[in-house]
Amino acid sequence: MSGQRKQWTDMLAMRHLQPALFEPPEQPKRRRPGTIKPPRPLEKDIKTAIFNALSAHPLVLEVAVVGVSSGRMVRPDGSRTAWRRWGEAGTPDIVGRLKGCPPRRFRIEVKTPSRRNTVTPEQRDRLDETVAAGGLAGVACSVEDALAIVEGRS
Repeated sequence: MSGQRKQWTDMLAMRHLQPALFEPPEQPKRRRPGTIKPPRPLEKDIKTAIFNALSAHPLVLEVAVVGVSSGRMVRPDGSRTAWRRWGEAGTPDIVGRLKGCPPRRFRIEVKTPSRRNTVTPEQRDRLDETVAAGGLAGVACSVEDALAIVEGRS
């Protein structure tokens, strides 16, 4: 028993010689006030929030997130195909139908607030076609914008 006690006291006596388990983190750099830019929302996050809000809206019969996708496919042997694009240019990000007889269609193009005015001519043509056919269409940068489009307030 005394041998175990001696080992314990030896460890306590050597504690100050043990290396640290981790290095303390460095102090962050100090910045001048106003030099840090606020975070910008991503378009995919805005699109998800709008989709969730429209899914729960009482006027909406159905809603779907669509759009143009692009990428490369992986073949069974592991090689990749050439870069491809699926879907038509100008397809709006969110489409759906409103309750009513007959149901009205709506199309919403989602943009970040800083890119609100960067609608391509193909996207503008699709939105104009929807309005000409009696539907609702517009560009939304937030959930409030999308609700205004669906409720006919914009």
